[in-house]
Amino acid sequence: MIKEIIYSIDGSTKEKALRALSNLEAGMSFPSLEILEESVEDEHQKLVNARVFESVNTDIIQLYTEANIHNFMVIVSVVDAITITPIVYPKYNSNTGVRLGSKIYWNNFLGTMTNVYLGMGISIQPKDSENKWEIGGWDINPSISDIRLSKGIFLSVSMRQSYNEEDFEDILTPSKSYYYGYYLTSLNVGTSFALYKKLNYLVSLGASFRYNYSGNLGPNSKRPYEFAPSHGLRYGEVDWVENFRKGFTTGLFNSYGFGVTNNGKFQFSSSINASASYYLPFWKRFNLYTRMTAFYHWGVPKTPASLIRGVRDNVMSGYVGAVLNTSLAFQFWRFEKVWDAQIHPFFDLGIVYNNESFNSLRDYNYGIGFDLVLYIDVLPNLVATGSVGIDPKRFDKEDLLDSLEISITSSLFY
Repeated sequence: MIKEIIYSIDGSTKEKALRALSNLEAGMSFPSLEILEESVEDEHQKLVNARVFESVNTDIIQLYTEANIHNFMVIVSVVDAITITPIVYPKYNSNTGVRLGSKIYWNNFLGTMTNVYLGMGISIQPKDSENKWEIGGWDINPSISDIRLSKGIFLSVSMRQSYNEEDFEDILTPSKSYYYGYYLTSLNVGTSFALYKKLNYLVSLGASFRYNYSGNLGPNSKRPYEFAPSHGLRYGEVDWVENFRKGFTTGLFNSYGFGVTNNGKFQFSSSINASASYYLPFWKRFNLYTRMTAFYHWGVPKTPASLIRGVRDNVMSGYVGAVLNTSLAFQFWRFEKVWDAQIHPFFDLGIVYNNESFNSLRDYNYGIGFDLVLYIDVLPNLVATGSVGIDPKRFDKEDLLDSLEISITSSLFY
């Protein structure tokens, strides 16, 4: 039986926050010491997965035995990492151009194990063939996540103010192409809670307002007002083992859109999205990543090329499809307590159907390339990633730069 749980904290993390996250409580009984050790190890891994501590240690000490009941004390020791990360950056993406912006990550906000984020940016990209650079989009995106409502129930809130552009070039039927922009104001509130040990239910409510449309909408219609509830199930668990990941997750999500068009007509859209991810570290320096996603949309098409590294986002659009991502991470330079440099060669492929026709050149695509990934030990919540991909079906050695899809960002692809 657990007689007492003691937290030793080097930093600003609140003991109350750690106790609220823990599944262990004083007075809990276990049929064997092995099961107690497994439960304590689960707590240890949960804190490691939070990526906000320099170190996490747990210990079990036997206190005394009374009436054939062994009483134990559990000690949890953590050392806070730097979790306030302001980033001011220029970065580049072949689809959106040069992005100038800033991000502020404050994970473990004020020691509460809640995460706060504020992102702002503006994208500048060349237009047509005249090499003129124009603003292609901008956004302001504050959010707060992992707000604990009660034991095991979490709340997240996000807001977005932005100018977005949607782009699809249909090489077979030009009249189906579209390129348009609009301003967006949106708010989303979501919650999640555990149904079983590794099974979680997620539900969210969102509202969005799109206005000042411009450009060619093609087969799409304006969606000025939309109310968007969604829900889903997620099963599985992925653990961090230093800077590698191990485990699997699966998810099934359903979303709806209830809105009014610009002429006052009711508009309905919906989607079903399924995904499965698997991570396997091996031979100390390698980590296999793989992810499969499938979708079915009503009303609003999806552009799945954004999920295929090496392939430009505007070459695919449709209502049903699937994407497979595969990466093999290799740790080529580990500088202990300083950084971890990895290279991730990848192969991605995807297929889409637009409810009218299928063409293998337009609707089936694949990309190859590599990601360069850098982890900094004192900033466990941050990662720097540079990606270079090639679309073999459209590669032109005479126009090498335009044939590559290049991305520089501060997050893993998946």
